[in-house]
Amino acid sequence: MKFLIDDFEEDTDVCVKYKIDKIFELTLLQEEIIYRALKDGLINGVRYGQATIFRFELQKRDSKIKLEDNGIGCENLEKGVGLITIEDRIKGQGGSLKINFKKGKGFILEIEIPLREDKH
Repeated sequence: MKFLIDDFEEDTDVCVKYKIDKIFELTLLQEEIIYRALKDGLINGVRYGQATIFRFELQKRDSKIKLEDNGIGCENLEKGVGLITIEDRIKGQGGSLKINFKKGKGFILEIEIPLREDKH
């Protein structure tokens, strides 16, 4: 996650403030879900929301992942293939996706997913 954030900041000159709790070993599917949600959220936040600052949190305690931006937000959201795929994968893991947005107030993705540490 940190490499993705560092590369994104370098490529876009956009600030990503983050807090990532130490989670020892996630399953490969959990890693992929979180990585793709973060990547898509950052890219779409800049592309469509004109965001210049993001906040990303990955908290083990609450099994929550949150990505928030300061972009222009929107009035209506039409989920594209990327967001639908991420939502389906999250639900397949027993989790949920909440999307909060308001025109002029940015965009927030909140993911709750039972984090099961892989012992292998």
